[in-house]
Amino acid sequence: MMSGVSATKETPGGRATKACPSCAETVLEAAVACRYCGYEFPLPPPPPMSEERLATFEAAIERGERLSEHERDELLAEITRIAHHDNVLQLQVLQDAKRAEADRLGRELTPDEITELEARPALIDARNKLKANHERFRRLSAVFDKSIFGNPRGGSRPPAKRSNRRGASMRSRCSPSSSGLSSHCPQAGATIG
Repeated sequence: MMSGVSATKETPGGRATKACPSCAETVLEAAVACRYCGYEFPLPPPPPMSEERLATFEAAIERGERLSEHERDELLAEITRIAHHDNVLQLQVLQDAKRAEADRLGRELTPDEITELEARPALIDARNKLKANHERFRRLSAVFDKSIFGNPRGGSRPPAKRSNRRGASMRSRCSPSSSGLSSHCPQAGATIG
């Protein structure tokens, strides 16, 4: 359970309710904000992007295709979901375990006790989920960056489009430089100047 949100209950009329963590008044489960104090309940995260959908984006980028604005928004939503929801939950598990152990002992934990605590299966699982989230975050970020900036670090890149007026594009490269120094002409294979 996330901090600040209480458990759901049923009313006699069969409607689900929850208690506001700010004023403790009972409001409907579907409420986005408390009608008494205005507290805004956290919205549930969007569902995770499927591996197939991510692979589709990666393949499109590798083929040199540009993603639509909607597809880039979808990638950004998944990046945000990981950064703000999944990681927060796993970090909360780690912090709660450390806090509970410190409360049980009545003092701060020593580094050795923290290491011992982190070796527990539930905390190993939380740490592994954090690592998996980090890898997925990096993968999504790379796809998002490539969708906006292209593929600057190697990989398969689409061939550059050439001008329809071949002579015009070559003339611009074969003209003397503005500084008055000589420049290389790739068409003639010689130096002009």
